[in-house]
Amino acid sequence: MATDGGALGAGRGSAAQTDREILHDMGYAQELNRGMGWFSNFAISFSIISILAGGLTSFWLGMVTGGPLVITLGWIIVGFFALLVGMSMGEICSSYPTAGGLYYWSAKLARTKGPKWAWFTGWFNLLGQIGVIASVDYALSVFIAYFIRMFDSGFNLTAWTIFGI
Repeated sequence: MATDGGALGAGRGSAAQTDREILHDMGYAQELNRGMGWFSNFAISFSIISILAGGLTSFWLGMVTGGPLVITLGWIIVGFFALLVGMSMGEICSSYPTAGGLYYWSAKLARTKGPKWAWFTGWFNLLGQIGVIASVDYALSVFIAYFIRMFDSGFNLTAWTIFGI
C-alpha cells in the first residue's frame, strides 16, 4: 500500500478514508470497529485452539489405521491446503472489506442468485460450527470419563455415562 510520503503513520488516515469511500460506493456505512481489545483477541485465539483440540482428539484413528507417517503427511497436506484457503479468504476480505464476511462475499462473488448463495453459505457455516462444537464436547466428555476411571476402577464407562457428562 503506497503512502503519501509523510511520516510513518501519514498513510494511515488516507487508507481509512479510502476504505470508507469504497464501503460508501458499495452502499454501506462504515460501522466496523477496527480495533481489537485483549478479550476479543483471546476469544478468537481460544476458538481456534478449540478446533485444534477437536482434531487432536481423533489422533488415535490415524495411529490405528495408518500410523505416524499418515498423520505427518496428513498434517502437511491439509495444512498446505488450509493455508491456501486462508490466503484466498484474506484476498477476498481485502477486496470486500465488510463485517458481513462469508455471507456478503458469497452474494457478491456469485454470478447469479447471490442471496441464495449467501443463505446456503450461512447455513453451512452454522452446521459446521455445530459439528465442531459437538465433536469437541464429545471428546471432552470421553476424556473426563477416562480421567474418572483412572481414580475409580468401579466407574462404568458406557454411552449413557458419556452422554451424562
